[in-house]
Amino acid sequence: MQPRHYDSQARNCFELVSRFGLDSIPYLIPEGGTSALAIDGVGQIIDEIADLGSYSWIVCAVGTGGTAAGLAWALSQRTELRVPRVLALATLSGYTSLPEQGQSALRLKLGATTAGQVLARASGV
Repeated sequence: MQPRHYDSQARNCFELVSRFGLDSIPYLIPEGGTSALAIDGVGQIIDEIADLGSYSWIVCAVGTGGTAAGLAWALSQRTELRVPRVLALATLSGYTSLPEQGQSALRLKLGATTAGQVLARASGV
């Protein structure tokens, strides 16, 4: 979540707590669902692919970038000699790279340097 959006999201969250008498502050799921936690969840998809090394590419559609970021992150953790790359196909016009929301979630999870290395594994169209 981008810092400028966090303040309004936090205000909305506290409003919900007050309005509905919730006993705890709820977890905020950003628009599109992309977050550091989502990257972990999406990364588990890689474990489900049989014979991973036989593929050159994993292709996915991109909205906010969480799925592509999670796949690229999970592939960067693999130790096999040959792992596929991620081809991210933009579903919204104007994107030439992974959307900022996906990049931001990766930076929060991994730090800027490692996130940059992971993003280098993903190609966008």
